Amino acid sequence: LNETISKLQEQIKEYNEIKSTNNIPLLLDIKDRICIWSFRFAELTADLKISYNDHYFIRRINVAKTRQVLIKNGSTIGAADNDALIKHEESYKAEQEYESLSYKADIMLRQTNIIIRTIEQRISYLKFEANKLTP
Repeated sequence: LNETISKLQEQIKEYNEIKSTNNIPLLLDIKDRICIWSFRFAELTADLKISYNDHYFIRRINVAKTRQVLIKNGSTIGAADNDALIKHEESYKAEQEYESLSYKADIMLRQTNIIIRTIEQRISYLKFEANKLTP
């Protein structure tokens, strides 16, 4: 994931440096590279969401099982709820980590798609301007 994000950042930085050159082939090339890395990033984002859902489901099941055992052993419902939550604190932390990574990746992927659309608009504009100058 970090490698993919790093590669995307490099490509976006390169686009930022060349965007004012009005070189359509160069802009198309950088757009292609961003699209390729964006596809890989989308795959990783989907994997993160799957991992988050897995952690969420596993944590919910484990807390419910622990709660049931505690109630069967004589704990009150309120005490069993609290004790089950405390016992599975690490599961909550893992779930939250995957949730935050998934959320961050999703936002970054959306922004990458906006950058791709911006490049497409720039290329369209440059083509339009080039056609206006050509009789």
